[in-house]
Amino acid sequence: MTLWDWDKGWQCAHDFDYVANEVAFNPHDANSFASAAYGANAEIWSLDSGRQEYDLPGHSKGVNCLDFFTRDGRQYLITGSDDCTAKIWDLQNKSCIHTLETMSPVTSVVSLPDAPYLITGSKTHIVHVWSSTDFRLERIVNIGGGMWSGSDDLGRVHSLVCCLVGSRRVVIGQEFAISIMHIDDN
Repeated sequence: MTLWDWDKGWQCAHDFDYVANEVAFNPHDANSFASAAYGANAEIWSLDSGRQEYDLPGHSKGVNCLDFFTRDGRQYLITGSDDCTAKIWDLQNKSCIHTLETMSPVTSVVSLPDAPYLITGSKTHIVHVWSSTDFRLERIVNIGGGMWSGSDDLGRVHSLVCCLVGSRRVVIGQEFAISIMHIDDN
């Protein structure tokens, strides 16, 4: 991983001796970020020291993705893995508090900041919508193909992105398509 300094013409500010699938900056601490590892751990890093602060072991295969979220004033991290699970981590206690099980490797995760939902995407073009309060599965959406796609397989979910603050729309990036899903309470 390499940190680039925008103000210095994209000069290398720090080179971390580490390879990651994905990184996310901590929205509550500008000097901290998390990384999803090829190994079975997620790591929390410090920009100030340039070192790993701690790791979050628990997956049995590589960690593909992660996202920070807040619930009841506490900060959490959701990680998705090739072991067909997404894990919820309490960052204050540095421990896994819940495991979400899916039928295929989890390739992307996102939390909706203004709605009580966590979304996971998989290699088999399935999107799971979970409650971020009790981690119950709310619904399963198969976004594999459609009558306008010309294909029955739009490919695995590569990315999930929350559109805007205050929005319940999630952009879903797949190998052969981009979709927008609106999440409502019904």
